Parts: sequence; structure tokens; C-alpha cells
Amino acid sequence: MRYTREELDQAFTAVLTAVGEACSSTDEQLLRLRANETARLITLIPFLAGSDTPERDGASNLASYLLSTAPATKSYYLHTPFDDDQVSHRLIQALTISSGDQAVCSAGGALLALNMLTDYQRDSTADTLAGKYNPVASGIWDFELLQAALLAVFEPFRDLYAVIIDPDSYITTYWES
Repeated sequence: MRYTREELDQAFTAVLTAVGEACSSTDEQLLRLRANETARLITLIPFLAGSDTPERDGASNLASYLLSTAPATKSYYLHTPFDDDQVSHRLIQALTISSGDQAVCSAGGALLALNMLTDYQRDSTADTLAGKYNPVASGIWDFELLQAALLAVFEPFRDLYAVIIDPDSYITTYWES
């Protein structure tokens, strides 16, 4: 099923409101999340992929994302050497899709990973100085090679994802938490 921009906006608002209520989010937190492109993307990937249960999958994705950004649980989601083997490893919990087009889901995951990778590249020096693990700064990840591989997965679906966010802008913005 293809959704219009308006239908996707309504779906995001509905899932965000429900998950926000379940997590006892304040109005201020909900307002901030409503403007958060990562939250929007993670929530709407199942809709774009044609999941039979897009609301459930989107809610699971958003809840995982919220846990990864909450002060009490954020440390559980930080990058570790365990995550080095696969660029999308840290994102797996936020990419639930019970059915639908796996290629569309993979493209959304690649877009998320491009944002994360760009953030690692941009933060390399600061992370090194702070003693924070960064796979780009450590030389484990080759930025240009990974960027090219992720773009190859994402590009065939650029127009589909452009309905919900501006991919070029998203790739270069800071990872939102």
C-alpha cells in the first residue's frame, strides 16, 4: 500500500502519541519528538515497506529508539567493538518489520546508518579526545567505503523516502537523541 504524505504524517502522530503516552512523555518531549527526523523515519519505515502491522512495527521501532536516547538506558545502546562487524548492528532493534518489502526496510536502515556514519566521521576528533569509542576514528570503519555501500542500498528508494524526509539533509544532520 502506498501512503500519501498526509497519511504518513497522521500515522506518525498517532504512533508517537500512543508510544509517548505509554512512556509517560511530557508535552515538551512529544513536541521535540514530533520534529525529530530519526524518530519519524524509524516509525514510518514499516509503513513505507508495506508491513501488515505498520502501527505495531512502528511503535516497536520508536520505543527502541526512545530507550536508546533516554538517560537511564542510553549507555546500553552506545557503540562498542561488538558492533563493528556490521554497520547496522546498533540499529537492528529499531528496524522491526514483521512483513513487507525487506528491500525498502533495508534502504531505510541504510539511510539511518548513513546518518550515524556521518556523525561518527564528524565527531572523530572530539570522540578521540574524550576517550569515547568511535569506529571511524579507530580506523575500524572506512568512511568512504561504507558510505558508498550504504548509498548503493539506499539510492533505489530515494524517492520513496523523500516523501517523509529530505534524505540529503538527513544524512548530514547530527544523530538526534
